[in-house]
Amino acid sequence: MADSTAVPPASILVIDDETENLKLVGDLLSAQGYTVRLLPQAQIALQSAQANPPDLVLLDSRLPDMDGYQLARRVREMTGRGTVRLIALTGYGTAADRQRAMEAGFDEHIVKPVGADRLAKLLS
Repeated sequence: MADSTAVPPASILVIDDETENLKLVGDLLSAQGYTVRLLPQAQIALQSAQANPPDLVLLDSRLPDMDGYQLARRVREMTGRGTVRLIALTGYGTAADRQRAMEAGFDEHIVKPVGADRLAKLLS
């Protein structure tokens, strides 16, 4: 049972170079009333997070312009632990992948595809 006192994230940043996945996750979040920024590149996402820190980041671990794990570390350096919630949303699901995500500063590691129910549960 979800904690009824938990405050859902107000601002969500989704970073994924796969356009279809980016749109799908963005549509699911927008339909639930969240403010969502969708970005396909790590460098642009880093600039966006610096200028306007999100409450939550859903981040693909493999991006063409910067490794998603490196991006997670940089977001953590900017914001500190506990300020922004980081969730790896990735196609890689081995134990080693999960461990690498946790070491990079992610709070959660979710293997794609993620359904609407699972996404809602993550945000509660």
